[in-house]
Amino acid sequence: ISARPVRIAHVIYPTLMFLSYILFTLVYWSLGGTNEHGNRGIYAPALDWDNPAISIIWASIAVKG
Repeated sequence: ISARPVRIAHVIYPTLMFLSYILFTLVYWSLGGTNEHGNRGIYAPALDWDNPAISIIWASIAVKG
């Protein structure tokens, strides 16, 4: 609880950056990209678009969080 103002610009730019990253991972996966271990998930199994339901859930949680 504080009197510090929160403006839409404080929320919109980080959200847009995160959404652009999610879009990048989706395009990277769809073009057959892999990580250094040969796995299709970038950085974490949560971004493995072979199972889109889990990836969408994690992406939604991260955007809202």
